[in-house]
Amino acid sequence: MSAASRFDRGHTDDLMSFLAAGPSPYHAVAETAERLEKAGFRQVAETDAWDGTHGGRYVLRGGAIVAWYVPEGAEPHTPFHIVGAHTDSPSLRVKPRPDSGAHGWRQVAVEIYGGPLLNSWLDRDLGLAGRLTLRDGSSVLVNVDRPLLRVPQLAIHLDRSVGAEGLKLDKQRHMQPVWGLGDDVLEGDLIAFLEQEAGLAAGSVAGWDLMAHPVEPPAYLGRDRELVAGPRMDNLLSVHAGAAALAAVATSGAPLTRIPVLAAFDHEENGSQSDT
Repeated sequence: MSAASRFDRGHTDDLMSFLAAGPSPYHAVAETAERLEKAGFRQVAETDAWDGTHGGRYVLRGGAIVAWYVPEGAEPHTPFHIVGAHTDSPSLRVKPRPDSGAHGWRQVAVEIYGGPLLNSWLDRDLGLAGRLTLRDGSSVLVNVDRPLLRVPQLAIHLDRSVGAEGLKLDKQRHMQPVWGLGDDVLEGDLIAFLEQEAGLAAGSVAGWDLMAHPVEPPAYLGRDRELVAGPRMDNLLSVHAGAAALAAVATSGAPLTRIPVLAAFDHEENGSQSDT
């Protein structure tokens, strides 16, 4: 039996597209909202009065989204079915003063976000994605989805003990990616580059929430391609499943006895202490 006949790839194909479209929580939320819009959902603002009429709605805040579908005939006492997930993943986050470097290398200053396996970030092609906040108070998403950064591992000739003692990584000294050559560290260099990438005027960016991401796409593995590999499975897999299920019930026309809800929050990886 061929792999095509053994496996229905409809859901996993869609999951892989979702993973690729979500290099940051902000992009994941935007992708989720777009998919729900296609299923007939509409956005409501936190500050507006919400009605309980039939239909799908969602509310956004930063990298978080809460969406629900009110079925026909729902009463005030109709119970909820809630799927909880989070949009963030362990990563390398850009610091407030990102321009760094030493010994002829230009680097981007990053901090460890969540609990990533540090060695898994070594010698990988990394892009940069997230949200830029402008001086007028608005914000835009940016995604440099090409090899831009790299956290290089020392050659064995410079780290003779690694074979016997194992790899030892210091979060502050060893995890700062390189992105160019030069002895001069120019303050504002990275953000000026991202302004150009996003088509913004020079000096228009006032703040940022940016993170590195591997640029290799999700893929099927194995002889029969029955294994799926991809970044940010923790926890975009659950966000995708919840959004797909919510869109399916909203368009199925089947009677519902509960109000289905998707609650996908940001910042779970560092303790869920934010307002998103």
